[in-house]
Amino acid sequence: FRSLDIDETEEEIKGTAGQVYWIHAMNLSTGKRYLKFYDATAASTTVGTTTPLLTFPIPTQGDTNGTGFVLTIPMGIPFATAISVACTTGLADNDTGAPGANDVIINIGYA
Repeated sequence: FRSLDIDETEEEIKGTAGQVYWIHAMNLSTGKRYLKFYDATAASTTVGTTTPLLTFPIPTQGDTNGTGFVLTIPMGIPFATAISVACTTGLADNDTGAPGANDVIINIGYA
């Protein structure tokens, strides 16, 4: 899965049960961003209402040069229903802050 502009609008990675095996996230903004994974389809996910299964902070250098993280999960993280993802400007589960256009780029390896 790849998104060049992940934001507060949920995106479906997989519409059925699956596992996430690796994450590459890049933050091109001046502030931290928060990548949130949901064990639900995009149609049944509401960012700010649905509780994320996982939340990953994406660091910043304080400028737009970009920084981020790569996470490899050899055994995978299981999702029983589906895999959806969104990104917000705040850490709280109920945050709906919108990252700017093309602030966050993600690549996700899943099965």
